[in-house]
Amino acid sequence: MRCEDVQSLIKRIPPVDISKVVLVMKSSISINIDLVYKLEPDYIVVRGREAGTNDDGRGFFVPYDEIAYMKIERYVKVSDLKSLFGEPVLEGDEASMESEPPKTASPAGTNTPAPVSVGNQPPQDPASIAKQNLLERIRATRTSVGVPRSK
Repeated sequence: MRCEDVQSLIKRIPPVDISKVVLVMKSSISINIDLVYKLEPDYIVVRGREAGTNDDGRGFFVPYDEIAYMKIERYVKVSDLKSLFGEPVLEGDEASMESEPPKTASPAGTNTPAPVSVGNQPPQDPASIAKQNLLERIRATRTSVGVPRSK
């Protein structure tokens, strides 16, 4: 990408969404941006982390010509894209635009257990649901290989 393109796109993205932007390099390495520190003439200075790592808060000096593309790592509505470019969202457009992310079905052959409830109350927070699902999958795997289930 050219310097002007990157700078223009960064300036269009609302500050609350900058942390959802990913720089993808020509070498396929991705950098998840936490903060854009400076837009220099030849490179951009950001704080963030390389995709696939837990090393937060690293500084990156990325030459503009090494950036293949930028992406926003969240579901983006058409109205959001229109507002980035200063285009008006018409009433008729809203009815034809998706407002919810598409529901994806799980791949065939995967058995994802339903959330486990404790007593008669369903689990409330997503973390406990995920924990219970993981425990059930571990138990199912251990049972299928002949390892006795521990309590």
